[in-house]
Amino acid sequence: MNKILNDDIINKLVKKYENQEFETILIDIQKFVKEYPDSFILWKIMGATHLSLKQFEDAENCFLKGAKLNKNDSKIFSNLGVVYKEQKRFKKSIEYYLKSISMDPNDANTHFNLGNSYKSNADFFNAIKSYKNAININPKFHIAYNNMGNALQEIGKPKEAIKSFLQAIRFKPNYSEAYNNLGVIYKKNGNLNYAQEAFLNAIKLDFNHSRAHFNLAKVYEDRGQLDMAIKSYTKSFEINPEFSQAYVSKLFLLANISDFRAFSLFNKVKNKIGIAGQHVTPFSLLFAEDNPLNQQLRSKNWVKNNYFKTTKNIVCKNLSHKKIPIAYFSADFHDHPVSHLLCRVLELHNREDFEVHAFSYGIEKKDYMRNRIINSVDFFHDVKNLNDEKILNEVKKFNIQIAIDLTGYTNDARTELFSKRLAPIQINYLGFPSTMGTNFIDYIIADKIVIDEKFREFYSEKIINMPHSFMPTDNTRKISSKRINKRQFGLPDSSFVFCCFNNNYKIDPTVFSIWIRLLKNIKNSVLWLRKTNEWATKNLQNEVQKHGVDAKRLIFAEKVDMEVHLARHRLADLFLDTFNYNAHTTACEALWSGLPVITKVGKQFSARVGASLLNSIGLPELITHNSNDYEKKIFYYASDPKKLLDLKKKLHKKIKTSHLFNSEKYTKDLENLLKKIYKSKVI
Repeated sequence: MNKILNDDIINKLVKKYENQEFETILIDIQKFVKEYPDSFILWKIMGATHLSLKQFEDAENCFLKGAKLNKNDSKIFSNLGVVYKEQKRFKKSIEYYLKSISMDPNDANTHFNLGNSYKSNADFFNAIKSYKNAININPKFHIAYNNMGNALQEIGKPKEAIKSFLQAIRFKPNYSEAYNNLGVIYKKNGNLNYAQEAFLNAIKLDFNHSRAHFNLAKVYEDRGQLDMAIKSYTKSFEINPEFSQAYVSKLFLLANISDFRAFSLFNKVKNKIGIAGQHVTPFSLLFAEDNPLNQQLRSKNWVKNNYFKTTKNIVCKNLSHKKIPIAYFSADFHDHPVSHLLCRVLELHNREDFEVHAFSYGIEKKDYMRNRIINSVDFFHDVKNLNDEKILNEVKKFNIQIAIDLTGYTNDARTELFSKRLAPIQINYLGFPSTMGTNFIDYIIADKIVIDEKFREFYSEKIINMPHSFMPTDNTRKISSKRINKRQFGLPDSSFVFCCFNNNYKIDPTVFSIWIRLLKNIKNSVLWLRKTNEWATKNLQNEVQKHGVDAKRLIFAEKVDMEVHLARHRLADLFLDTFNYNAHTTACEALWSGLPVITKVGKQFSARVGASLLNSIGLPELITHNSNDYEKKIFYYASDPKKLLDLKKKLHKKIKTSHLFNSEKYTKDLENLLKKIYKSKVI
């Protein structure tokens, strides 16, 4: 005969549980469970205690034992749902929540938890349905409104999501998390004023809301208030020192304002940040070091933490005697470097062999380049407001066989589309100069220089090598024929002009020290840089002054019309490349304009692009292999006018005859490679 457990014992255990005396409960309960092994309530309390201590396997065992003893208790099945959710066993979690609901359909919390498991399993439609069920039972369920807002955002319904967050705030006016989520939607849709107000409200209600500080920093960054953005990133990381992305975003912005502390701060954490522990956006540290292994590890860590649900490979369909439908995916189909490089290829694609699509998921910017892209493809799809499922259906409708990712891990990327397998063949190309570290991107388009065989192991994709440079160019780009002179651009008439129009974040202390020495050693020389922000200008001026060089010898180029920009390169004498992250589009622009580029070849993809371009144009003598040779090579040409003139004459001939600016040949080579990999995948 089973012994009956005394109610007094149960009450004492429950009181200890409420007081969070978990370790004491486990000691006590072990004694009682020996005496009352068939007591359902003891197993239930013990399971809840293990769950509170995040001892999930023990909790599972206790709840399963309790469920055998009492098959009619809905709560124990609900608790099992929680355990499986915490273990990321979402299907199992959903199964047990549904069992619990079948016994007690009026438990709002279980419907809510079911919604969370559906959401974690990327089943957003069922998640929304579950949240609505919870709200129908409890109309003031503010957390359910909040989480439903997140799910609505995921399926591309921003207006409904905003309403849901506002309802959450209505029922809980001091709900900082709902304000933060509201701000995220406003920012995503370009409403920076409302976004800023929402994030400030979240911080006002909870000053230690690390994510709200981070998101506010993003708004400041978009507005060009970089000093404010750095302060907010700093605060975010101070509140949560485990939030690596906040730290990395701060470093990237410091580099953008040419505050060289970015590099010293990075060096303290370079073998850990983004590699061990929390993931960070892989693009954000390409500038900081030349280390292909670390870049690969960061990409793999990013994938592991962001793309839980990936689709298996699919084979190509046999489309013999038909065009191969290919699609380029980008957030940057507007006046952007990637579009400037690629547009000529899109125009030249052989329409007898290929049906060319462009899928745009970036904010629409109506400019000349966007119009040109639209006119250069067979089908242009603006999908920025569509959720993943609708985009996947659109791709399926057109039977796309090759999906080409032009964005990678840069701004506004939608890599999750590729994780769900858009097409049998998926390619990383042009926008992200590194490995994506995943098995759902099949290939990376490169060449034998940007990915040298000795660094092959650091790329997760199969490598498609173009016969010359991987980089496309536009050989129809116009250079202004208007007469220009140095004075128009603030350059002294008799000066020797060193030039670098790369982004500030690419300029590290090592290369800038070399440039300062060159200014000292080459009489009447100036350094012509791109003007980006007021802080970078001041920091670079201060840096040269610290080394005894007049700050006036730094000239900052304002943004001008592209044709004029190309023409003004001819006022410079040498283009000086950066190290960890070379000039890409800017090097093409310099060479097209007749301005020689001197580079140093590194290890990772982004540090070898300059060498690829110079090899393709037939000027390998401008490729150096270490900092000393880089400095000597620049000095060699800068101190010998005749040698420099001969070099410019050679470049002028190469522009017309080299592979680099033969867009027609490049497109045919690319098409041959695409055909080859397509045929290899056909059933």
